[in-house]
Amino acid sequence: MNTLKKVDVSVKPNNEKSLSLPVTIIPKKENESLPPLEDRLHRLNQLYNLQSQYNKLQESLQKLNDFEIKKDGERSRISISDDSRNDFTTFHPEIVQDVVSFLAVRIKEKIKTLEPQLKW
Repeated sequence: MNTLKKVDVSVKPNNEKSLSLPVTIIPKKENESLPPLEDRLHRLNQLYNLQSQYNKLQESLQKLNDFEIKKDGERSRISISDDSRNDFTTFHPEIVQDVVSFLAVRIKEKIKTLEPQLKW
């Protein structure tokens, strides 16, 4: 049978008078048991994979935040290629800035979708 038990706890902050605080102890239910080991290990593996994704996204976001694109600069460029080996490259600073900004927003969205999943 589960019953709540109240206990008084004494605390002495900075060598002053002790304070007595009531604390409620909730006993663990007998039928509350851990999931099977295989399930826990599977969840641990999922968390590891999610953490890896999260860390990669954070690194990518940091790299994008470090970008410096000058309006009159010719050194900034964006290059993309597809599976058919088609390439596109532009040196236009406004387009480069727009692409960097878009990527940062998308990465932040991905991070927000991962965060709730990172719980034990």
